Amino acid sequence: MAERVKTLTARQKEFLRLVCEGNFQKEIADKMGITANTVESYKKELTRRFGLGSRRELRYFLAPYRSLLDY
Repeated sequence: MAERVKTLTARQKEFLRLVCEGNFQKEIADKMGITANTVESYKKELTRRFGLGSRRELRYFLAPYRSLLDY
């Protein structure tokens, strides 16, 4: 799993870091300077990539790999 995290783009890592911090969709959009639709696209792509069903699962699943999300 760590190898998958390492292959993410800087923006994907930024998104995941914000998710792991517990930010909501609007907060993530504001902090990244993107639309809520783009946040949803990131969420769908990354939950699919990691085989998860929700942003909440993504948050808890990635918690052990949080150090890899620093960019």
